[in-house]
Amino acid sequence: MRAGALAASGAVRPWGSREAVCLGVVIAGALVLYLPFFRVVTWFGDEGILPHGAERILRGDRLYSDFFEFLPPGGYLLTAAWFQLTGISFGAVRSLQLLLFTGTCVLTYLACLKVSRRTAASAIAVLLWAVMSVNSYFENSHHWFTSVLCMGVLLALLHWTERPERLWLAVLAGLLGGAAAMVTPTRGALALLAGLVAFTDIRRDWRALVAYCAASLVVPVILIGYVTALGSLHDAVQSVIVFPATRYAAIQFRPYGLDAREHNFPLVLAFPLAFLLLAVLAIRTRGGALRAGAIRLCAAFAVAAFLGIQTRPDVDYIARVVPFALPLLLLVIPFGTLLKRPATRVIITTSILSLGVLPTLVAVALANFIAEKPATESPRGPFRLIGRGAADHAAVAAIARLAPDERIFVYPYAPMLPFMAGRVQSAPLNILIPSYTTAQQYWSTCRAVLRDADWAVVHRRWTTQSWLNDYPSTPDAEPRERMAFEAVLDQAFRPGERYGLIELRPRDPAVPLDVCEPIRR
Repeated sequence: MRAGALAASGAVRPWGSREAVCLGVVIAGALVLYLPFFRVVTWFGDEGILPHGAERILRGDRLYSDFFEFLPPGGYLLTAAWFQLTGISFGAVRSLQLLLFTGTCVLTYLACLKVSRRTAASAIAVLLWAVMSVNSYFENSHHWFTSVLCMGVLLALLHWTERPERLWLAVLAGLLGGAAAMVTPTRGALALLAGLVAFTDIRRDWRALVAYCAASLVVPVILIGYVTALGSLHDAVQSVIVFPATRYAAIQFRPYGLDAREHNFPLVLAFPLAFLLLAVLAIRTRGGALRAGAIRLCAAFAVAAFLGIQTRPDVDYIARVVPFALPLLLLVIPFGTLLKRPATRVIITTSILSLGVLPTLVAVALANFIAEKPATESPRGPFRLIGRGAADHAAVAAIARLAPDERIFVYPYAPMLPFMAGRVQSAPLNILIPSYTTAQQYWSTCRAVLRDADWAVVHRRWTTQSWLNDYPSTPDAEPRERMAFEAVLDQAFRPGERYGLIELRPRDPAVPLDVCEPIRR
């Protein structure tokens, strides 16, 4: 493949019926893949972060001051805005995730089509990624907001490089990149830096570069102003910047590709393969290929996405960012050489399509397994829980039956549990993880719980050696503050009903607040 061909890949090409049909296939494929899992809850952990925080905002709590979160405000405010439109329900959470997943598929297809001009190949690449990622897209999270926004940045810049007179495309890219940084700071900032590659000729593009950089500040300035108006700026800096920098990475790291299985292992290879083929192409063309604007931009975004997950590069995190490797892959794979002969074309096409057979079988089997699970009603709508099953369903029902004025504290980490039960965590924190949560936070949470909570909901899965499985780099799974905190819980909350691994324990009002003091000594 010549550098000239790569440079021409961004040439204007009108849409036809093939492009529209393949876009329809991508949308239909996303819906078919997602809808069987619409009512699924995989576990009570990460997915509850944004819905629970958004609900607290809508109830009047101040983000960062009245409750702790380590993410910027973007994801919470977008979720809160969605709840304002739809109402607070599990169906609203799932419909939002359906939009994000489908949007990621569509934008990825459009980006692949833009750079490669290969309609069928672009659709096949997106659908292969989607079916291989079947275990990764059930849950709504800040990662999916970020993927949609960052893919929007890439697509806008690809169009701008083709039509540099359209300054509004550079502005749009900057706005989306700034919004992404206010959802997931590292990935958003890396995407903004990657976007600078589009503005390589400063003499020609200085106005667009200024517009891009200025637009990237708009959303951060607005949201910083919002947090300042709440009187929470200092708390926000400590929660979003200082805390993750000093506490988050130490417990998160997992080996690259951890938990990959036969059906999704190709996702682990996507970035290494893209970078390897790019290097081969650069060597063969003596660097000429890298002079093509589209390939430089796609390579920059692939590198940014790859770097953005290095704190926890297991297969789920990889799956969420593989869309950023696909445009680069379609650019560097030598289709002209591989598909020159009809026999070779058949072999290669068959081999690529066969990659989707096992993931499709896994997706069908999982969908059938879930369909056999009974749906359970909750205050937030029916749901099917894969995992512990009946016991966890019963726990949600038991919490929902508590008197409306009784408050609960969920320990140590299950924010989706109070959300599904129609409750709000009584403490400022909904996550207490060894070597992550500070001694001061354990102490302040202890005082808040003994002052405000009527019931403690203890999830025993997260008070065992499971810490070492889910956070393998945790330096100390049993620090002094954690053990002291759990001793207070045992003292202040009497033994109660147990639903599998979940305990519902009533408060003993005779236990005073000062029993929390040993936690911070």
